Amino acid sequence: MELVERAALLEPLEKVVGKTNITIFAPRNTFLDQHLDPEFKNFLLEPGNVKELRRVLQYHVVPHRITAAEWSNISLRTLSRDGLSLHSHDRNLRVELSTIASPDSIVSHDGVVHGIDSMLIPKSVQYAFAQKKKGGIPNAVFPESAPEFDEAISQLPEVKRELLDFLLLAPDSSPFPYAPAPELAPAPAPGPSSAHHHIYGYEEVADFVSALANYGGYSEIAELLVNLTSFAWDMAKLVNEGHRLTVLAPNDHAIDHITAEQLIAPGGIEALLMYHVLSEYQTEESMYNTVRRLGKVTYSTLHIPHKVTAQESEGTVQFGEGENSALIYDQDIFTDGRISIQGINKVLKSPAALVDVPAPAPGVSIPT
Repeated sequence: MELVERAALLEPLEKVVGKTNITIFAPRNTFLDQHLDPEFKNFLLEPGNVKELRRVLQYHVVPHRITAAEWSNISLRTLSRDGLSLHSHDRNLRVELSTIASPDSIVSHDGVVHGIDSMLIPKSVQYAFAQKKKGGIPNAVFPESAPEFDEAISQLPEVKRELLDFLLLAPDSSPFPYAPAPELAPAPAPGPSSAHHHIYGYEEVADFVSALANYGGYSEIAELLVNLTSFAWDMAKLVNEGHRLTVLAPNDHAIDHITAEQLIAPGGIEALLMYHVLSEYQTEESMYNTVRRLGKVTYSTLHIPHKVTAQESEGTVQFGEGENSALIYDQDIFTDGRISIQGINKVLKSPAALVDVPAPAPGVSIPT
């Protein structure tokens, strides 16, 4: 409420309530006081950043009445005009990656308030903070052009409803560009002929995202690709520009050990995802044959200029070294000649962007 008053949003909210019911997802005081990044909090409170503060607050309000009993897996537009996704599984309610800690905290004739355990931050504000903090996004180059996607969605295969909603809400472009340099793979896996120019559009994105979501144990990384970021669409754009990619997808158990601070840190998720995508197409077999023949090899990632090492270990491929290493845990979850997905058992740490991952702080809920 203090932030709403500071952003002068009380009167606009009253006008909205006068026209329709609303649902507010309100971060609890304990999170805002103890777990919100102090730098980010100061950023929001700076007089020149009222626009960003308003957008964050508007992102927590949906112009619809949604009680806990009416919860479903849907995507909605907020007052900030950003998409927001609701999830319901085994009576556990979530909005984006935040847990509903106090469902139906306040229920009145004109709206509902649900208490949540973290702050929801739209990507535009994440980007503004990253620009402010770092003076721009280093090692990133804007693509010269973006491909046109086929928007005929009537031919989409059946996928999980909530993931389809995420795809439909995907923005046209991301504030975090990815432009991997062309890479000569040590032992490239066979891919499609260069004569094929089929556009990587809705159907193809839905295919590899639903393959992750339905495989078992990789739903969290699927949500990161299409929910908290538009990374799945950035990958599609790169494929349409002629690149081939390999995703090293941490399983849900590995994702559970990421701290809440890393998840909400501006640019943190983007950097994490970029470091888990190799800028070449590889299958488990092609990588394993390479490390057996050559020993330790190095692969370029989308997190330019950072690379990841690979070597043979325990009859499979190990990425990284020491306690920060990860093994291929589920091989060839998805392979279509353009995007390959290999399941790994840990989250890799970029030598520059990521720090040691501590145990979750008391009271901080990590998505499960």
